[in-house]
Amino acid sequence: MRKWSLLCLAVPAVMMTSNVTQADTLITAGIGLGNGEFEVTSINETSLVNRFDVPIYIPERPRVMYDIYQYGAPNDLADFTTITDGVGVVIDGWTVYRTFADAGNGAFGIDGLYGFDDPDAPGGQAFTNAGEVAVVSDAYAVAGSAGDVFDVSYLAGSDQSTSADFRTFLVFDDTTITELTGASATNLGGTDRTSGGPNELSDSLTATAPYSTVRLMILMGADPPVGRALVDNVQLDVTLNPGSLDGDLDNDGFVGISDLNLILGAWNLNVPPAPAAADPSGDAFVGIADLNIVLGNWNAGTPPPAAAVPEPASLCLLGLGGLAALRRR
Repeated sequence: MRKWSLLCLAVPAVMMTSNVTQADTLITAGIGLGNGEFEVTSINETSLVNRFDVPIYIPERPRVMYDIYQYGAPNDLADFTTITDGVGVVIDGWTVYRTFADAGNGAFGIDGLYGFDDPDAPGGQAFTNAGEVAVVSDAYAVAGSAGDVFDVSYLAGSDQSTSADFRTFLVFDDTTITELTGASATNLGGTDRTSGGPNELSDSLTATAPYSTVRLMILMGADPPVGRALVDNVQLDVTLNPGSLDGDLDNDGFVGISDLNLILGAWNLNVPPAPAAADPSGDAFVGIADLNIVLGNWNAGTPPPAAAVPEPASLCLLGLGGLAALRRR
């Protein structure tokens, strides 16, 4: 059964804004936040990217997929755009991109009929019948800093007699791709759903630099002609660096003029297009709530060597003048 969906010829630009204060779940291993269960409930939630074509949609399974293997993109893990140049099957929270295939059954996307999923229960799983795909989450906006800790877990395997390979990455700001080597496997078969069992992959990663957005990316591949790789029940958690300061938007260890400038430069803007760093309140809008966080923590931390710290009276004048100027905008 085929149904038609809207055509899309661009890299998904979905941005999920997260009000992360200390520890938070970005993707939950079930139906809900981030759609770690790969649930598909409507044709309106599905589309393709990078093809003048439409996905196959079968609500009874549920399934949304593309079935021609040739449209892979040669990928370079130093360049995220080479991953997202391939044909992609889009559902809520995820895009499954074809990255490589040269033979065999070319079907890939989301299916809820076999493997890790119960056909009588809601939900689904990402799959490829041959070749390699990249399972890429939406981007999550986090005012992140070096020292933030990410924890990843998911089910990986194959319901075929053949086995599959898996590699796991975090993509920061759509530019920096970092591998979680502990959440990788080769020649992995089976579909054991046991927590901590042979089909659960997990690892932690500590951010080494400030960032504004993060995505999870899982590369999985199966051998042609009848191999199948499966991913399900994805969980992604982040714990912010406990040494980070409220109001230290540029992560230089001090709350001062540079942080105030981030707020004023993005005043009255939504996030995005404003950077997540300018929205410490996490309400997706740069305004008074964000300004109060900076002013309420003014001079906290250790000033950079060349920083000139305003006296309290000067700060009051600065704040009053800034607010007057903002009211005139």
